[in-house]
Amino acid sequence: MSDNNNINIDDSLKFLDQINIYENASLDDLFKKGQTFDTEDLFEDDEVETEEVETEAEVENVAESTDSDSLGDTEEIVAHDILETEPQDQQEQPEDNVDKEKPKKEKRFVNNLIFVMVCMVIAFALAFLLSKFVIHNTIVDGDSMCETLNDGDRLLVDKLAYNIGDPARYDIIVFEQSDDENYIKRVIGLPGEVVQIYNGAVYINGMKLDGDTYGNTQIKDPGIAEEPVILGDDEYFVLGDNRNNSIDSRKKSVGKVKRDKIDGRAIFRIYPFSKIGSVKK
Repeated sequence: MSDNNNINIDDSLKFLDQINIYENASLDDLFKKGQTFDTEDLFEDDEVETEEVETEAEVENVAESTDSDSLGDTEEIVAHDILETEPQDQQEQPEDNVDKEKPKKEKRFVNNLIFVMVCMVIAFALAFLLSKFVIHNTIVDGDSMCETLNDGDRLLVDKLAYNIGDPARYDIIVFEQSDDENYIKRVIGLPGEVVQIYNGAVYINGMKLDGDTYGNTQIKDPGIAEEPVILGDDEYFVLGDNRNNSIDSRKKSVGKVKRDKIDGRAIFRIYPFSKIGSVKK
């Protein structure tokens, strides 16, 4: 019994020493020393390490696949965004065109406005020039020219005629009586002539004016023409057709009419419409 116990103890001690050698020595050392050991334990350790390596590889593959999937998703999202932004750009182009057309429309409006204003200025300038130097309208005030002209008649006055010629006998003229008043009368005496009213009739240079058919009534008031009136080179003697109801050259307030005071010749009646036409001489 004692011998067996000793053997068991020795075997146990050897087994413990072998375990220590296995833990502290490498495989090469063990093979060199010819030590024996249980290889199943080593394979189990290798399998554990291999499983750990494979697990790490799988984790890396999963991570890479996840990254690639996320990258693909990102590329799809970017591509989708590009596809979505392209129609927006195409939709914004008309707005850009509208924004570009606005200045053109504003510029066109300004140009049209300037054109209208220029036309208006030209029209007013032409109207002023025509009224000042060519033709203008006037209104008859009073009955001194009845029956030829009546109160309220609207006439066109030719201002250009006397710029190239002189007033003639029996012309109906408009002349300046004062700064704010014009008269309209008929020319009876011409420059250089002698005018006198005698026995209700007009005499020119001592001869009765038989051609005066416009005021064929007998003149009741000869005024200053009761005595001979000598006209200068630029002076005219005028009478109203309504001889007994007219303020004309017979009155001292009017007297002889200077050439530079004559504004023009009445040529056309534009109102009333029932009497539209040329003014008879």
